[in-house]
Order: sequence, then structure tokens, then C-alpha cells
Amino acid sequence: MNKKYLPLLSLPLIFLFNTGMELMENKDELGILVEQGKSEAAIEKELAADQKAFEEITAALIHKTLIAGAKKSEVLSRFGVPVTKSDDADGEEWMYRSRNGVRWEKAWIVLNFNKEGRLEDWDCSRVQCR
Repeated sequence: MNKKYLPLLSLPLIFLFNTGMELMENKDELGILVEQGKSEAAIEKELAADQKAFEEITAALIHKTLIAGAKKSEVLSRFGVPVTKSDDADGEEWMYRSRNGVRWEKAWIVLNFNKEGRLEDWDCSRVQCR
């Protein structure tokens, strides 16, 4: 190989070296973007699970496969964790909410459990469930 071409052949190596250094400077930002993408994927997965539970509870109430007297543990195992829970002197209320629609117009179902942990009644909004 002719020595006069050696400097020309080294230019691509210098370019690659400098480009690699630039990428190293942004590695922290790239890591943040990767983590943000993972977080958004986890949120989407959770929202999809909430929507599925809502649809399954709606169908169970309509087809009467979920009826008064069901245990909390049974509801939990069949439909998963509710979006919210609240306790009062009479028992617990569990809310399952649709993730479809506009924020203030989303459908929801509240299951009312007595002190013994049995389903007593339910309320529905913006969805047919009886």
C-alpha cells in the first residue's frame, strides 16, 4: 500500500471515533427515554387489564354469573383488583371503571360488600348491568 494514501484511509476511523464519543455523551438521555418507554408500556398494560375486568364484570352481572352472596375473594380472583376500594361502617365498596371514553363520562360499576365480605348489591353508571 502506498504511504501517501494512509492519511485518507484514517479519516473514516477518526470520523467513527468522534461519532461514538458524541453518542456516549447522550447515553444518560437515551437511558431515560428507554425507561420512560417501559413505564408507558406498563401503564398501557394496566389500563388494558382494568378495561378487561370492567367488561368481564359487566357480562357476569348481565348473565347472572356474579350474584349477591359472592365472596370478596371470589370476585378478586375472577376479576382482579378494583380501581378503588373504600370502607365504611356497613362494609366495603369496590369500583371497577371503564377506561374507554372521555374522563368524566366513563362507565363504572360499584360492588357493595357487607361486613361478612359478601356481595350485597351493585350500582352501575353509563352501562347496562342488570
